[in-house]
Formats: sequence, C-alpha cells, structure tokens
Amino acid sequence: MLKGYTMMKRRNRWLVRAVVCLAAIASGLVLAPQAAPAYTLQTFNGACNGPGQDPLKFGKGTVNVVLHYGESKALFFDILKILAVMRDVHDQINQMGGSSVHIGSVTATTDPFTFGTPFSDTTPTIHVGFAPSLADPSFDGEGSPLKPANSCTYTEAHVAFLDFDTHRWTFGDPADFWLAGASDTATAVCKPPTPPGTPNCATVNPTYFQPVYLHELLHAFGLAHSDSTFSFMNYGDRPWANRPAGDKIRPLPDDLRAMRYLYPDTSNDRYEIGVLDNWDDDSTLSSIAPKAAYARPLCAPSLGTDFDSAPGHRFAYYPCGTGGPNAGSIVACEGDSLKTRFALVNYGTGDVEGTVSLYFSTDSTFDLGSDIYAGDLDTSLVAAGSKLHSRAWKVPALTSGTKYYTILYVTMWKPAATGAAVDPATMSSDWIPLRGTIEGC
Repeated sequence: MLKGYTMMKRRNRWLVRAVVCLAAIASGLVLAPQAAPAYTLQTFNGACNGPGQDPLKFGKGTVNVVLHYGESKALFFDILKILAVMRDVHDQINQMGGSSVHIGSVTATTDPFTFGTPFSDTTPTIHVGFAPSLADPSFDGEGSPLKPANSCTYTEAHVAFLDFDTHRWTFGDPADFWLAGASDTATAVCKPPTPPGTPNCATVNPTYFQPVYLHELLHAFGLAHSDSTFSFMNYGDRPWANRPAGDKIRPLPDDLRAMRYLYPDTSNDRYEIGVLDNWDDDSTLSSIAPKAAYARPLCAPSLGTDFDSAPGHRFAYYPCGTGGPNAGSIVACEGDSLKTRFALVNYGTGDVEGTVSLYFSTDSTFDLGSDIYAGDLDTSLVAAGSKLHSRAWKVPALTSGTKYYTILYVTMWKPAATGAAVDPATMSSDWIPLRGTIEGC
C-alpha cells in the first residue's frame, strides 16, 4: 500500500530533500512546464468541432446509463460482474475533477438493443448492449454518440460489445495485459449455432471488460482516438496504475483534458499524480481513422552507456541500456549507471512540481524504511499533463547475488506563491515497481 506523508517523516534524508524543495518554491523557483498535449474529439462528416463550430457533446454533463443484457448470452453472475465493473469505471469518471460530468443512475433491462437504433431519449443517456458482431470484425466493442439533426449536442449515445457466445470476457484484476494470462486459459468460442469442436471455432484468450468499457464510454462522451498523446483513447496492452483493481483502469491526462474542455466546471479541483510503466507507441497505429496508437510496457532497467533510440526499443522486451561492454546487463555494481524509462502523469486540475526517487527493494512493495535509496529527480507537470522520462541512476551498494526490484516513488505538489508554504492538500504521492529485477554484483 502507499505510505502516507506522515510516514515520510521517519527519514531525515527525505526531510532534507523536502526542505530544499520547499525552499526553492518559497524563493520563487518554478520549473519550466512541458508543452500541453492535444486531444481528438468526435465529429460527424466534418460537422462540429471545426473552425467556428461548437463541439460535439452531450447537452449536459449529468448522464444516466442503461445496460441492455437481453442479447448478452451471459449468465446471471456475469451480469452482476458487468454491473460491478461499470460501477468502478463510473467512479473514475465521476472523480476526474474540473468537469461537470457525472454518471448518475444505472439501470438494467432486457429491452432489445441495436447499436445505432435510437431510443429517442430526452435526457442524456448511454445505452450499453451486446451483439454477435460489430461494424469492424476486429473490435471487441464500439461506442458513439447518436447525432441529432441540425445540432452539435446530443442526448443519446450507444456502446456495444460482442456477446458472451461470440467473445470471452473476464472480470478479474487486470495483470500485465488486457488479454488474460496463464491463469485464464484460452478457450474455444463458436458463433451459434456452430457446435464446439468444429473447424470454424476460434480459439481466443479472454479480454478484460473494464478497460474496453472505459475506452468505449469515452467515445460516447465525444472523444475520438488520439494517436500522438498519452490517452486511454489509444489501445492498451497494460493496466495504467499500481492500484487496487477497481482503481487501476482510469482516464489518462489527455482524456481528462478533453472531458474538461467539453464539460467544464472549475469548482471541483483535483490534485493527484501517478507514475506508470507504459507509454503510447505511435509507430504502430490502428487502421481505423482517427487512428489509435498501441500502448506498450516500457523497457526493463539495465546497464549500458546510452538509451537505445531505435523504433520500438523503448518498449518491452528490450533492455533500457545500450552501448558499451555491459549493454543490457541486469547485474549492477556500486557506481554503475542504471538506465530506466517511466511515465509521470498529472490527473489534477493544477500544475505541480516535486521529486521522483528510485529505490532498490527485495520485493515488489515499496517500504521507505527498508528499501535502498538511489537518488532523486526534480520535475514538474502541467495540469492533466504527462511526461516520458529516460533517466540514469547511480547504483548504490547492493548485496552480491541478491535480486532487487527497482521501485519509483514520486511526490508532487502545487507550487506555492513566493514566501508562502506549500498547501498539504495539494500534495500527492504514488509508486510503482518497474519491469524485471536487478542483481547485485
């Protein structure tokens, strides 16, 4: 679990670092912000979101959801799991801050559902249903507003998923990938009335419902794919946070910027940051315009004289370090330069600055009292901003032959006015173990 601010007081070293940082803030030092990311919004044949046009969005931010499960081919307990996943995703939407969006009631019904066939709602409503096939055969789900005539605001949107006879869904805690691992084995899926065991049955891995639902839900609110930004409107291969299952899949900064633009509300500030071990690979895009990038796990920490900048080499299954006699080595001696890559995200509504620290741990859990400290990085993030860092750290003394996880711990806060103290309510912390392990030499 995350350690709180009071726990940090257990080490004088952290206090020294904090005093130095706070003194810098008090003296008026402000770290240079990075360029703000863009986002892509839904449009219909060029209408809406063009020069001089209104954005395409719900008429107001309060939206109700209706789950149509009659065509789902799901068991009763699967329906309960779907509702639980929807609740977790709705909680993330409702906590985004800086926005008037609020998902209110959720009702379940056996009323028939056909994607694109309107229910003529007069209040903002998202209808969620199932079908044996979708418009693109490669899709697990699809989501879209239903545009009314002569208007850029709408009251109805649809989200559709492949039914349980056509596709295998799972509802556990997503591990390293959207597709489940060895514990969720592949299974035969046959479109009725084809009997199991016939040649045209497909063997598929199960897909986690939670991230697909969030992606399609954001489509329903008016967001489109976003190939060049760190966004959940791209396609993911990995969970987005080192958090409990219900809090692991959440909108990323670019999604937050878009939602706050479409549905603004400056009365509900939020200060929360995160450190993640993935980034969007825009060298590989989907075939559907606007095209989505594929998110990849980042490279595993290793030794080397440089970072490999070749296409794809920042991502999994490559070591972070390249060049020199120890390129890619995970055996680290005191004084070696360990190459790492990681992403920082600011979920909040205000700019923040602070520090990132690296620790070596004998397990994958952060413990400030026992983990071995390696160093700090000062950084900043604009509101709803993100950064990909390529960072080398000096390796401290490690026990020979012992395997260590490299754990990043980040603490950030809202910059204070000159002479003023930092507001503790704006301070936020997060941590994550990076991929792989390092062995002491």
